[in-house]
Amino acid sequence: MAVVLLAAVSLTACSHDKQAATAEMCVSEAEQNVTAAADNPHIPKAEVDASLGQVGDGCVFRGSGGFQLDVSKCPTDYDINTGITDKEIRLFTSMPHSGPLAAYGYIGDGLKNYLSYVNANGGVGGRTIQLDILDDHYQPDLTRKNVDKAIQENKYAASVAILGSSNNGAIRDVMNDECMPHLLVASSEDRWGDVENYPWTTGMGLNYGNEAGLWKRWISDKYPDGATVAVVAMNNDFGKAYEAAFTDAAEGSNIKIVAKELIDPSAPNMTDQLTSAAASKAQVAIFAVAGTFCVQAIGGVERSSWDPDVITGNSCAQIETSLAPLQKEGLTGDGTMVIQYYYNPSDPANKAPEYAELYAEQMKKDGLDPEVAQYTNGWFWGWYLVAVLRNADAMQGGLNRANIAVAARTISQPYPLLVEGLTSKMNGVEDAYLFEGGQMFRYEGATTSKIGEWKPIGELINREGSTGNFTKLNLQ
Repeated sequence: MAVVLLAAVSLTACSHDKQAATAEMCVSEAEQNVTAAADNPHIPKAEVDASLGQVGDGCVFRGSGGFQLDVSKCPTDYDINTGITDKEIRLFTSMPHSGPLAAYGYIGDGLKNYLSYVNANGGVGGRTIQLDILDDHYQPDLTRKNVDKAIQENKYAASVAILGSSNNGAIRDVMNDECMPHLLVASSEDRWGDVENYPWTTGMGLNYGNEAGLWKRWISDKYPDGATVAVVAMNNDFGKAYEAAFTDAAEGSNIKIVAKELIDPSAPNMTDQLTSAAASKAQVAIFAVAGTFCVQAIGGVERSSWDPDVITGNSCAQIETSLAPLQKEGLTGDGTMVIQYYYNPSDPANKAPEYAELYAEQMKKDGLDPEVAQYTNGWFWGWYLVAVLRNADAMQGGLNRANIAVAARTISQPYPLLVEGLTSKMNGVEDAYLFEGGQMFRYEGATTSKIGEWKPIGELINREGSTGNFTKLNLQ
């Protein structure tokens, strides 16, 4: 039987002083390729240049688009195979499973649900993917404690989908210092595209710069003679990044920002901020908020005499948590707008009904409600995680932490529920943003007793490959 020998620790050819090898594991070639051979449209296949990865038997790992890693710069005891055996890949995430934003923790549960399906269908090279979910209450200091502990435990290959702008900001330095792959961050700040200074960190969602640019374009199209805008944002890294992105997008246009209001994330309500924004009589209201503030923002405008076009960040796009609760207050949320770039599985407009059916089936197997939007987001993150791991497995040197980090910047497999016509690619230093487009949707058909649905109202804009990276950002 042909075998592939996988070094269980770091690379002996490196001049950098590293731990000596402690073990070797044998994996049959047939077992290693079990999933790659399977024709399953619901799991991404490896789509990567097989010449990428480890260069010779040295410390350099080469990716696409001019990207490479040199693990000789990692800590002296660094092990490229930590968290990876012949049977499993162990990962962790940190997100709120308690506190006011606990609903976002369902992303982790949805992610695990998708991974259980992948594991039952061969995993990655015959390995199952195991995910440990750590609760941080959406508090950056707790996220840092969780990450410090995970690194000290020395059993994880990488993190995935850690939630929150401030939370990821609190750990980015240590993750890169420790050469811990910091994968598919569950925050859309532009700074996660800083390839040169933070090579081990990758973002995923439509970045705020591109999203704000799409808002600006829609507003300019509707109001060719100019428009007034009020921006209400959370007073944290998340909200401030959105506010700054739209301010930059509007600069030099005939869009005038006439009010800016910030809400403390711990505040019980946003009444004062809504009152001040309404006093501006702006034609457009932009809400860069999350959680219960989505409901408060949309409902607050509806019950007032102010009648602007309401645009929210993608964080408020979930009907179940952001719009349906309005019915209990005798409101509808009808007319709210958001940039969409992928569909909910239950949306009749999606072009992958078999994938949507599989999602519902797998949810029910675990006793989960398929209508919970954040479970859907878990499958979204799960798809791209598996794409990264399968690409890494197909690279020179095989599946290891360095190749995982390289593969996270070498993605081309489109999610089945992407808005039709949109692409998702990442290409090293040249293209650090997975999504660079979307389409304006409006919530329509809702009454106080009937849930509405998202309907496209603007043209699809796809800027694939145009944004660059954080140090050479192009949002024009």
